[in-house]
Amino acid sequence: MNVYLETSAVVKLIRPEPGSEEARRAAGPANLRTSCVITYAEACSALARALDRRVRLDPRRARRELDAFWPDVHVFEIDEALAHAAADLALRYRLRGMDALHLAAALEAKTAGELWLASWDRELRDAARHEGIGLIPAAL
Repeated sequence: MNVYLETSAVVKLIRPEPGSEEARRAAGPANLRTSCVITYAEACSALARALDRRVRLDPRRARRELDAFWPDVHVFEIDEALAHAAADLALRYRLRGMDALHLAAALEAKTAGELWLASWDRELRDAARHEGIGLIPAAL
């Protein structure tokens, strides 16, 4: 199974929170994991912001866990074609820029076969559903 891991799923893999078990199943070892290069920076940002809210998480440990996981992810780079596809999606679905980039990368990954999007972002999930992408979790 090909699974696109949006930032919220990657964060759930590193920081235990509601949905972490579903994220772990989605990122299972038998699955092809894909994401966009922006996920790395977004995940670090989300983890740092969680630290600011006094969540007990050692930033060095979080970064090490992300670094250990990241080599197993097929990463889509942002090029002009992906940026243009994201712009079209942003206009069509009124998505934020980063979410549009995630959806454009997921659609590129979908061309290789069946794809599931692991995300806890409602707007991105709604757009992905309209584009024929399966969702993990099935419902929020």
